[in-house]
Amino acid sequence: MATIRKTTRARKTVKVASIVSEKNISKPLTSSALSTGLSRRTIIIALVVAAVIIVGVLLRNQIIVATVNGKPISRLALISELERQSGKKTLDVLITKNLIFQDAEKKNITVSDKDISIETKKIEDNLKKQGQELNTLLTSQGMSQSEFKEQIKIQILVKKLLVKETAVSDKEINDYIAKNKDAMPKDLSEKQLKEEVKGQLEQQKLSEASNKFVTSLREKAKIEHLLNFK
Repeated sequence: MATIRKTTRARKTVKVASIVSEKNISKPLTSSALSTGLSRRTIIIALVVAAVIIVGVLLRNQIIVATVNGKPISRLALISELERQSGKKTLDVLITKNLIFQDAEKKNITVSDKDISIETKKIEDNLKKQGQELNTLLTSQGMSQSEFKEQIKIQILVKKLLVKETAVSDKEINDYIAKNKDAMPKDLSEKQLKEEVKGQLEQQKLSEASNKFVTSLREKAKIEHLLNFK
């Protein structure tokens, strides 16, 4: 009987061991495993903190534009003040530029890089005659090269849009020279003088025609102001 009981107990022990093995009960975590898990978590936290700091530094200038005795001036405050001082005027300029671009696109009138280069060269030559440099002038006015090129592009577009209105005839040139003979420069040839006068007359006509042109564009356009300036 004793032998039978021992055999039965042995069988039960084997069966239980087999069940435990089949269920794949996990072993308790060792100290090394816990250490590895904690180190990974620490690294992740450190990376997140570093990322937050970097983003904060990068965005600081986007949020704060200056400090006065440690007190910050926000970008929003700057924008609000600029809007208050010259917001309406700036918006009108943007509206006018958009109207000109839209009208030129509708009439398939474009400006090439070559057009801009030629006009820029003319301006540079005129400035050099006056002892000035274009880059120095732009810096003094706080204007970038891209802003300057955009202005040149708009001027050329307007000239092309108003080419008929600004055309100057030979009769107009000769009449102007005859009326202002005493005031004409003496160091220019006849051809140079006529070119100079033609440029002046074209500029006068362009100034008058462009004002009427912009006024006409604004009257025809549907402009809705969504921001009220105080």
